[in-house]
Amino acid sequence: MIAWLGRMLSGWNPLRIALGMSWMTWVGGFVFYGAVVLPLLHQVVDSPTGGRVTRNVTHALNAIGGLALGLAWLDQARRDWRTPPDRLDRPHATARWRRLTALRVSTLLLAALGMLHAVMDRHLVEFGLTGFYPLHRVYVWLSTLHWFVNLVWLGNGGVDPDDPSCQEAGVESISRV
Repeated sequence: MIAWLGRMLSGWNPLRIALGMSWMTWVGGFVFYGAVVLPLLHQVVDSPTGGRVTRNVTHALNAIGGLALGLAWLDQARRDWRTPPDRLDRPHATARWRRLTALRVSTLLLAALGMLHAVMDRHLVEFGLTGFYPLHRVYVWLSTLHWFVNLVWLGNGGVDPDDPSCQEAGVESISRV
């Protein structure tokens, strides 16, 4: 990860740096929260209190996700301007198609998660926990799918400084030094 961050910083493109940092905060935050914080939270506090904490954290992480996706769309537009899609060789064109598909799906999933979050919040206020958990289960499954879609984006050059469309003029990537 340090080598990847070093390669990303080698071009000192502020958009690429903000994109990488926001994506790591968003996706890494969800992984850490789900793997470490949630199990501990449920050991220490009751379910309604834990739910209020979880609701606030996921609102913040989803907002960071919105920022990360906005930056990803700006970066993709920059890439397409620097290297028009019709000038990419087949492997890079295929990676671009996968990256764009993952970016579209990720954007739709984040919107769906945001809407479902609002429905769950309203449901808790109006009905309490009665009937809440089926909605929550859908939210967890969509979040898991979202995580995998984001891996597809990353795996196809989402923040890859070695992608030809990411190279700044005259800057050589650390990975080739």
